Amino acid sequence: MSIIYNIVIFGSGSTAEKVTENLNSNINILCYLDNNHSKWGSVLNNRSIVSPSKINEYEYDYIVIASQYSNEIYSQLINMNVCKELIFEYLNFLKISYNSFENKIKAFQNEPLKYETLITGISYFVTGIRGEYLSKIGINFAYDSQDLYYDYHIAKYLLENYLNKFKYGIIGLSYYSFQYDLSLSSLKDNVKLYYPRLKTSHNANIVSNDYDRLPINKNIANIILKITNEGRYKFNNKLVPLTEQNNLDDIGMNQAFLDCGKSYPKTVEENKIILKEYLKLLKYFSIKPIIVVCPTSKYYYRNFSKKIRNEFLDIISEIKKEFDFQYIDYFESELFDDSLFYDVSHLTYEGGEKFTKILNQVIDW
Repeated sequence: MSIIYNIVIFGSGSTAEKVTENLNSNINILCYLDNNHSKWGSVLNNRSIVSPSKINEYEYDYIVIASQYSNEIYSQLINMNVCKELIFEYLNFLKISYNSFENKIKAFQNEPLKYETLITGISYFVTGIRGEYLSKIGINFAYDSQDLYYDYHIAKYLLENYLNKFKYGIIGLSYYSFQYDLSLSSLKDNVKLYYPRLKTSHNANIVSNDYDRLPINKNIANIILKITNEGRYKFNNKLVPLTEQNNLDDIGMNQAFLDCGKSYPKTVEENKIILKEYLKLLKYFSIKPIIVVCPTSKYYYRNFSKKIRNEFLDIISEIKKEFDFQYIDYFESELFDDSLFYDVSHLTYEGGEKFTKILNQVIDW
């Protein structure tokens, strides 16, 4: 008879859903914790969502952090006197045990002359552009929470270190890209994805005990997570379309408010310089630059700040006077229904396939 392990999951969003689907059958979820008080008292997967302050009311074997704010929550739990040997950092463990950026570099190294289009960008472009469907086949180096700084440094690293035949460079931006610095954001931990290869952490301090924590995380992962026949941890990345989700108007308003709540003039000025350097880099290597803004859902774009949008468009117009590039903007496109988004601002892979085929028609190849 299998031992039953009782766990508490800290987080109640999409990451928590993925963790829940990847648990072994002998794992019992006691409850979900969340710092968002508006969620307290509601239910997820037949389990209550409660305040973190109630953690001591439960007899658990492990606490699983299922949130993009992993480092902050880890510190919160330590300050609440939770034993560190009982904390599993799902996303941090995933990043360390499976570095998707490093794997993409290795894939590129194997076939550097296969690709004519280099794609970089923020999270919208992870699923929003399918390089294999481009008329000039592309390799996609867009990652969640990536900023212009790492867009530029990825391109610089590839172009300066590998023989290639890139002729086109797609730079995927959002309207708040100039206001955004990954290394100063709450998601600065993502810098660790790039540091082993690019050796730059921008404004972040990468000193961390993540690798010291790896044995603890690995031990817990071996107990609670499903493992494939090949011995790999089973990470379910299924994207659920908006048509299967609720409260989309509220979610869209909240996400747009969060993304637009930025006012960092120094970051804006730095990112303008970075984009210019990126465009100079592409020009030096005779690569045609194409700046693209992905489609978003009506729940998001209807609530987006006109001020932030106009600032972005003014900067693009300003830089266009100095550099030659194609600008393609589908932010408010009505060509994509709810079934083609997995959240209010990100396309599913199917949505990305459709958008890529549109790009094939509008890019000046």
